[in-house]
Amino acid sequence: MTDRDFDIVPDVEAQTDPERRWRALAICGNARTGLLRDVLDRLADERPTFALAGLVAAIVHGQTVLFMLGRDSGGHDRSLAGSLPARLRPGDNALVVVDDWQAARTLDGVPTDDRLLLRVSVRTPDRPGGLRRILGHLQAAIAERAPAGVTVSGLDVWFVLLQVVNGRSSRGRLTIRLPGTRAQWPGWEAVNWGAVGRDVGRAAAIAWVRESSAAPYGSHEPGPLLDDIVVTVDLLRTTATLPAHPVGGPVVALNPSTAPEGVGTS
Repeated sequence: MTDRDFDIVPDVEAQTDPERRWRALAICGNARTGLLRDVLDRLADERPTFALAGLVAAIVHGQTVLFMLGRDSGGHDRSLAGSLPARLRPGDNALVVVDDWQAARTLDGVPTDDRLLLRVSVRTPDRPGGLRRILGHLQAAIAERAPAGVTVSGLDVWFVLLQVVNGRSSRGRLTIRLPGTRAQWPGWEAVNWGAVGRDVGRAAAIAWVRESSAAPYGSHEPGPLLDDIVVTVDLLRTTATLPAHPVGGPVVALNPSTAPEGVGTS
């Protein structure tokens, strides 16, 4: 799978439309059961022209925090900050913290060639610098196995989710975009990614022990065992049939009935 398989912004609009038709919202309120449903219902009533494209929700210090992205075909206004909280329960103490209009090209840029996605799972003791150390070894391992003509100067982290479990272990899931064009895809697909994960975990554990041993007496922490660090790496794949993405051309039209000849939908 590639990054464009997850693209929610139409390539046609990102390439040609400078108008601010996309709306980013951040809404928070006292956490309770049903708050998300109520916010979405009231938002649909208050702004029927808003088409939701993406949503992330979290509970932080007793507050439900919602980040939304959608396309709004109505006129520009800032009325949601006052009208949406008024439609919710007084005890919700809801606030529209962010209400920002963006153009598609700002969100997505001009369409480029697809880039393969690498799925990374990490489990490590919850200690300072643990994830940074693993990412450094992962970058080195990817650079070592990169196809000819591909330079890996850093990690393009596309998505990350981190958790601390029982106050002792850190678990992370990352999605990384691999550099290169379609011509380099066979090289990336030929990599033994299972071995990459094992090598990265082993290198991180050994480096941790070496750094701890070199620290001044009484200031070092015991390094983790090899079994304490687990890294799995693989290309993101699917068994579903996905639409083709022509290189350098538009692939999505907002209104298929009026799309130019040769422009498809996905």
